[in-house]
Amino acid sequence: MLDGELDKKLLDEERKSKDGEGFSDGEVAGWPIIVFTGLALFADYCCLTAIIPIVPLVFTEIDSTYIFILFASKSMVQIVANPIAGLVVDKGNPPLIFGCSLALLVLATLAFAWGVEIDSKGVGDEWKQFHILIAARSTQGLASAGIMTSGMSTISLATSEDKRGGALGAAMMGVAGGVLMGPPVAGLCAERLGESSVFYGIAGVGCVTLICSLFFYVICPESFEGDGGGEGGGGGGEGEEEEGGGRNSYIDKDVSLWRNGPVVILAFTVATCNMCVAVTEPLIPLFLEGEPFNFNNESIGLTFGVQALCYLLFTPVFGVLSDKQMKTPLMAVGVVCVAGGMGVMFVFKELWSVALGLGMVGMGIAAADTPSMPLLTVLVPPERFGSAMALQDTSVNLGFLIGPLLAIFVGDDVDSFKWLAVATSAFCLFALGVLKKLYISELEITRGAGGRKGGEEEDWRGEERLLNVTA
Repeated sequence: MLDGELDKKLLDEERKSKDGEGFSDGEVAGWPIIVFTGLALFADYCCLTAIIPIVPLVFTEIDSTYIFILFASKSMVQIVANPIAGLVVDKGNPPLIFGCSLALLVLATLAFAWGVEIDSKGVGDEWKQFHILIAARSTQGLASAGIMTSGMSTISLATSEDKRGGALGAAMMGVAGGVLMGPPVAGLCAERLGESSVFYGIAGVGCVTLICSLFFYVICPESFEGDGGGEGGGGGGEGEEEEGGGRNSYIDKDVSLWRNGPVVILAFTVATCNMCVAVTEPLIPLFLEGEPFNFNNESIGLTFGVQALCYLLFTPVFGVLSDKQMKTPLMAVGVVCVAGGMGVMFVFKELWSVALGLGMVGMGIAAADTPSMPLLTVLVPPERFGSAMALQDTSVNLGFLIGPLLAIFVGDDVDSFKWLAVATSAFCLFALGVLKKLYISELEITRGAGGRKGGEEEDWRGEERLLNVTA
């Protein structure tokens, strides 16, 4: 009798571990990749946003159109690199890709420091600076594609489905922290230590993260290994590849992600919300430099800190909420906040409206982006997580590409900011209408997941059929 009770207790503990109701071995072992991915994303986005208050100091004679192209260059490269990174991550060694991408990010950051140092040395050749900075920002796009795709897919594989949102949200705090720290710290450093000082600091953070991640990978390689993505398992990739005809079939299936209705709706929503944020990046500094604000670089950086602070605070909140309830309604909340913030920001053209609008946009991006990643892991099988994360990041960067290009039509005309803000806000609300189909698909999959957890394999097969619906 005692032996039977002991066996039952051991069986219950094993089932509890597998179902993710406690901290399983995979989840405990997976914490280093969460930390290192978060730090790498912090360095990446700190470098990305640090240039915002520095651009007015560096470029005083170059036309604003070229400045907008500089802002968009990273996203242009990253959009092209993301699908390739997704394929390599799914078929290759994600920790190796992560390390190489982080090393490339350090080199790009040092190139930023070199580019802005030319002005401090009195050379005064702004076109030479422009070419160096646009090359550095493009290289950063390559590094960002590898970091985001490899890091997020490894986290998704290392955590169970019911805890995946919180884990991804924790890593995304690195993005929020980088966006928060970049502009104000860059503004302070530019005023007191020189324009290049902030980039040397960011490169230092990247080097420390790279060394620590390599050291930890050598002494504890299992910390970077996934457990098969929770309930879905990851063992079906090889069989599907053989059945479908090898590598060409795999690439065709990756392309089919863009033909799947729910996935396309998710990508459209994420891209639209991030487009609104990208519009503000080149325009807000010009807006705050003029009357009636007359802000210096330090004040501009602190104003952007409001948006980043809200993003930092709400990213883990929406990550945890996405584990407890459906994710599509959370994304709808994000769309409403982004659209409302864009309207408030430029219509009233007061300091309070700018601060309130930036705060709403920061909260909205957290609500739109964070639940989208765990939702993608529901829509695709585990062996496709690399391509799924690449698609999500491509959507983000598509928004950050379109935003600055839209700002070109405004140029230096501050009065036109209002109309561009209202137009992007109205277009953002259009995403609410198409989110209904995504909600229905998530509802069907969520209902089917209950049967799959109980051992019914048909629901998982139905989920795969949903993935492979093509136009």
